[in-house]
Amino acid sequence: MEKQSTNDMTKKGAGGYSNITIKKETATRFRSYSKRFNKSHSEVLDGMIQYFKENNLDPFREGTKIILDSIKKLEVKMMKKFDRLIAIIKNMEKTSIRPT
Repeated sequence: MEKQSTNDMTKKGAGGYSNITIKKETATRFRSYSKRFNKSHSEVLDGMIQYFKENNLDPFREGTKIILDSIKKLEVKMMKKFDRLIAIIKNMEKTSIRPT
């Protein structure tokens, strides 16, 4: 068997690999997280960084607070719309719908 040249190995990735030193517990958590998506570690990490950039989130400050606030605002809007629909249906029952 022939050994693969270093050029063949770098063709897999987009420019080779680099090492990052992290705690064992963090590495274990990240590996199990990557397995959930059935993606490589590079793809998962790249997706996470892209998500934070696109949504203008800072995971160390108010990132989660911004998301929770926007979810609460959407919930309030939806509840108002449901209330309007219920009011319309009740009004229809009183004025225009007659039992046969």
